[in-house]
Amino acid sequence: MSIKKTVAILAAAGALTAVALPALADVTPYASVRVGTFWDTHTAGYAANVSAPDSTTDFVLGLNGTSRFGATFSNGNLAGKVELGIGAFNVKTDSASYGNGGATEVYTREAYGTYKFDFGTLLVGQTYTPYTVAAAQVTYDDNVGNGFGSLYDGRQPQVKLTLNNGLYVAAIRNGGAAANANAGDTSAANSAAETLLPKVAVGYEGKAGALAFGVGVAGQTFVTSPSNVVANKVAVNSLLGYAHGTYTDGLATLAFNLGVGQNAADFGLSGVSSASTATAFNKATFTGSSVNDVTQYSAFVQGTYQVAPSVKTNVGVGYVVETAKAFVKDDNRIAAFVNAPITLAKNVTIVPEIAYIDLLDQTDGSKGFKDVVYGAKWQFDF
Repeated sequence: MSIKKTVAILAAAGALTAVALPALADVTPYASVRVGTFWDTHTAGYAANVSAPDSTTDFVLGLNGTSRFGATFSNGNLAGKVELGIGAFNVKTDSASYGNGGATEVYTREAYGTYKFDFGTLLVGQTYTPYTVAAAQVTYDDNVGNGFGSLYDGRQPQVKLTLNNGLYVAAIRNGGAAANANAGDTSAANSAAETLLPKVAVGYEGKAGALAFGVGVAGQTFVTSPSNVVANKVAVNSLLGYAHGTYTDGLATLAFNLGVGQNAADFGLSGVSSASTATAFNKATFTGSSVNDVTQYSAFVQGTYQVAPSVKTNVGVGYVVETAKAFVKDDNRIAAFVNAPITLAKNVTIVPEIAYIDLLDQTDGSKGFKDVVYGAKWQFDF
């Protein structure tokens, strides 16, 4: 096919697209390419009363799973966003990892529409849940504190109504076995799970001077049979109370996120992308027909200072502890980081970072893995 014919076909396709989408008054495409170059000094977990193993150090260079392309749309009161991720993203486990050419996938990050009424805004589609607050951590594919206080349960399908006064209510896709039941999972572990209602979050977002803040509660419930015997069905209830905010004073900003809840893993909270597999939160367990609930407390705090027009610093720490009567020890974990995003040119950024990640104590009294990660993330935005 000649170049002239190719150009003619592309022009015709563009014209047809323009005719087919007359309502889209404003379309803004964008993309972001992110590559991590880090050394990871890793110490594996080990059993109680055993000496810690020797650490190993590896250099990792890969395409971040947070690399993306998408577009925003607006036409009067109607708006929307579609964003696809490019990277080594495992759609089965909903987790990203350092990318390489053979493992790169395209996946849906966000896809939603909003309509602004006189009384508020209705959102329908997939996006972040209202209790998730991202830290500035770039280690582990822009992990942003997931698993260490960000209260991340994925970008979830939802229907959310936000009133003009800041109050909101959201019906959200369930997590854990409740989500598996909704998705038609017939495996032995989840075949007995029944879910009649979505995960629900009710909260408020507001401002008080230099403080922007949010508070809310969320929960879900499902019925299951621990022994796959219908007569032994029990309810597993997950609850979450949360508060977050940012306080800005000149060039400095302080951000925080707090959460306390029950059965967070069943709720869907997740995080920590690394080589270790011992990273999951703890689900409720059963003793006969009794439910052994797990209580979780989580928090992160972060300070940011704009050192110069092209340089700022972030310092953050996040901590999570889970407790239950059945545990030998409380399960806890901590992450701390220091980084300095540097703007090299317009839309070109490098983020040097040092991070410390430690899974501390495990429920059986053993020690979790530990990582010291140092290097930089490179990011081009288009």
